[in-house]
Amino acid sequence: MFAAFFAHFALVAAGQASPPMPTVVNLCNETPATVAFMVARPTGRGLHTQRGWFNVAPGECLAGGIGDGRGGEALVHARSGSFSWPSQSAIQHCVSEGGMDRMARSAPCAEPERAAPVREVRVEDRRSSYLIEHTVRCRDLPADEAVMCEAGQRERDGFAALVRTLEVCNTGPTPLRALGAGEAGAPGSVALSRWAALEPESCAPVWRGQTRARVAYVRVESAGESPWADDDARFCVPESGEPEGRRVADSAACGPGERLLAFRAVNFGPGVSKFTADYSINWTR
Repeated sequence: MFAAFFAHFALVAAGQASPPMPTVVNLCNETPATVAFMVARPTGRGLHTQRGWFNVAPGECLAGGIGDGRGGEALVHARSGSFSWPSQSAIQHCVSEGGMDRMARSAPCAEPERAAPVREVRVEDRRSSYLIEHTVRCRDLPADEAVMCEAGQRERDGFAALVRTLEVCNTGPTPLRALGAGEAGAPGSVALSRWAALEPESCAPVWRGQTRARVAYVRVESAGESPWADDDARFCVPESGEPEGRRVADSAACGPGERLLAFRAVNFGPGVSKFTADYSINWTR
């Protein structure tokens, strides 16, 4: 044992490549949803061998061997629903939906693979093995995503609910404005977005968030009027000022300075993260 240790020490001291040894991982999930990890261990000459996906339940860690590797920097990517750790990186590697046990490939990627941001994680030399440790937390996400992550909305498979985006496009010659609404947490209530100005031939996102029912709402109008027969739901909206963040109940009695407006319901299909609604009006004022 001592001979092996001194031989290993001599290689490192001489500046030579670290010797191959068993590599183990300790992957921890401190979020309220299941997280899938991909790990690429260094295997020498600047190459990495990629393994995944490793599913880790909320509040748990997963430890185990992933094959022989070398010292240096490992590459780690984790995801749950629309959330990604890291959320962005200058280093992008190709991942697939199925299991992976292969040489890691950097972007650009060929279909059906996609590029995913990866984080460099230092490999710990434990003399008889290498250790790769990594933990993901909601607070490591961008601020708006961190709030949604902490809320803990999950799909049936245990992964985080998709973050869905409702986009509206004005395909006509008349300027429009649109207001989005979506689930606010409390049953029967919604959170309103800000009014989005839509110039002719332009598009804008009007709502972004998670929804258990896969439904969001949109109101589109011109000069305070809406010629579309969208009356799937009605919400109280302030007559002046921005309603962003205001939580209102469907069909609630409106208070002073509010008006009851009709909205169209937009249904996102399973696995659909973006819906685009086209509106066009031909009158001019």
